[in-house]
Amino acid sequence: MALMVKENIVITTQDGASASRATKGVAKFLKNLDIPCRFEFPKGESIQVGEGKPLFTFIFHATHFLRKGMGELNVGRAYIEGKFDIKGDVAAFMNLRKLLKSKNTFFSLFKLSWKILFSSFRRSNKKSIDFHYSFDDEFFYTFTDKKYHMYSQCIYKTPTETLEQAAEHKLETMYNGLQLKEGMRLLDIGGGWGGVSIY
Repeated sequence: MALMVKENIVITTQDGASASRATKGVAKFLKNLDIPCRFEFPKGESIQVGEGKPLFTFIFHATHFLRKGMGELNVGRAYIEGKFDIKGDVAAFMNLRKLLKSKNTFFSLFKLSWKILFSSFRRSNKKSIDFHYSFDDEFFYTFTDKKYHMYSQCIYKTPTETLEQAAEHKLETMYNGLQLKEGMRLLDIGGGWGGVSIY
């Protein structure tokens, strides 16, 4: 059974069943999306956005993570945990980030303002730091380069360079900027995995 939600969005269900709450919620979230794509759900439901061949297909293996909202952190964590996969043009899928940001801007600003105005900085910072560093190294290794494990942005000289090359460029730029010479001493604060010292 196909149900037209809006001019550019069609929900399809099996055996004439009504669409699930999760599917309806995702369809509503996508109402302003202007690229052709497809979303497939565990129970056979699907959402088609736009006309023509989908640029990517978003495949849900689970939907319960949607209860926490469509914020970037929640969606990113769900991907790492294998709750969905993407087939097709991943760059086109990344355009969804503008929707994730627009949907959560007010709530995020309200939450941040509340923390700034009414929370103890010491307690708030301790909670944030404890949460951040509670992840195992293996989590961070999923998005850092293999040799230096640089935690912040790297420097790409061309679009085709690897993350490892970009990390090397970053360290080279830091080294040249500091104008280090033999016999000098360097204090590395917040050294992470020691990438600067290794370089």
